Amino acid sequence: MPLGMQYALFLGVGLIAAWQLRGTTELRHAARHPLLLWPLAFLAWMALSAAWSSATPGEILSHLWHYSLPLCMALLAATMRPADARKGLRHFVLISAAAALASFWWDPERLGGNQRIAFSILLALAAAMGVVEGLRMPQDWRRRVAWLLAACLCTMGLVLQDRRTGMLLLPLLLFALVWVRLSGLKRAAMLLLVLASTLAVWHNSDTVRARFDQGLHELRHYRSEGEINTSIGMRVRMLEVSVQMLREHPWFGHGVGSWQGLWRQRVQERGLLASHSTPHNEYLLVAAQGGAIGLMFFIAALLALGQLIWRRGRLAEAALLVWLAFVFTGLLNAVLRDAKFALPLLMLGALAWAASREPERH
Repeated sequence: MPLGMQYALFLGVGLIAAWQLRGTTELRHAARHPLLLWPLAFLAWMALSAAWSSATPGEILSHLWHYSLPLCMALLAATMRPADARKGLRHFVLISAAAALASFWWDPERLGGNQRIAFSILLALAAAMGVVEGLRMPQDWRRRVAWLLAACLCTMGLVLQDRRTGMLLLPLLLFALVWVRLSGLKRAAMLLLVLASTLAVWHNSDTVRARFDQGLHELRHYRSEGEINTSIGMRVRMLEVSVQMLREHPWFGHGVGSWQGLWRQRVQERGLLASHSTPHNEYLLVAAQGGAIGLMFFIAALLALGQLIWRRGRLAEAALLVWLAFVFTGLLNAVLRDAKFALPLLMLGALAWAASREPERH
């Protein structure tokens, strides 16, 4: 969907969720829940940092709007019925399999750069969730085969497109799934199987090898001075400049919304390099703008959610996958600041968290 429609849908269902919770004990419980408290503390600190930010009011409000989206996710998760949430996750896997199948004839190159990365992330998530659905049906082998086939289609679609993020993410998700489901020799055997499958794809796919060889070549030939026009080179330059920003104001940062203006002041080149609005790393972006204190709140929110997911055990497998996707992708992209990543991941996060509650009894 176009981003404007995604925003409208996400905000609309968030407002409906808040309306449904009004005056209920669930709302009072949600207000004290770590799923809401830590993101609210992070948002409050970033709002306070506007006092010393050099950004325009529009840039400040845009950042604060994006940083408030996890609150909407928490409200959605609190109001959704577990059965509806599980149905939503199954729909996501099936639609992703259909999109992967369509990519055999439709060229994903027509998507923008970040949209293609988001496409690869969602395919990786759908493949792992397809495996989860297949493993939940030990008695019905036909459905198990159908879900595993959907997972295979998503994996094939992921290999066909050329974004490295999803290619790196899928093995990580499968390793985590094996780790939480199995133990002892079974765990070791399945981890070796995942590793062997990953190496087999690497060996047999020219697309996969070419993309990673290209990245290594760009990294080896990167220089800290002069113009750059490669993907990895620009990412490394943004990392260097963002670390410089953090060193200037390590504790409090430069203020919310300030990164893009500071970046343009520091780069000599114009065009594609100067046009970047984030450092393609959520943790660096938060640290440069909110300092070590802002980064502490951000990581505390992630760790609190991870702990809650871990406590729910096998019911929260889908939530664990979405959480890992968010944490990992944040190392390579501004996953919360860029709505192309944030909106689908937060929607899936709400579905997965709601699905992790105990099934309702009638």
